[in-house]
Amino acid sequence: LLPKAAAITMGGLAGFVLSLKRSGFRRVVYPTAGLLTMAAFCYPHETVHIIRTGIAHTQMAWYNFRESPEPTEPAKHDFSPPKQ
Repeated sequence: LLPKAAAITMGGLAGFVLSLKRSGFRRVVYPTAGLLTMAAFCYPHETVHIIRTGIAHTQMAWYNFRESPEPTEPAKHDFSPPKQ
């Protein structure tokens, strides 16, 4: 457990060092990518499970989006002034 935690931490620190003197977006992306990459190397089975679950959820959402019912015709409102 401790060697894996150290490896994941080193990945985050490597991303942090690479992101120095960069824009704000890269200061967030590089350490996150380092952490996630090292976590994927340290826990490959869990990573595969998470990826497959994400793909299944994405496919289900796309199917539900594609098979959505046709919208009904909206009610037409009469915005003319009232008749006296």
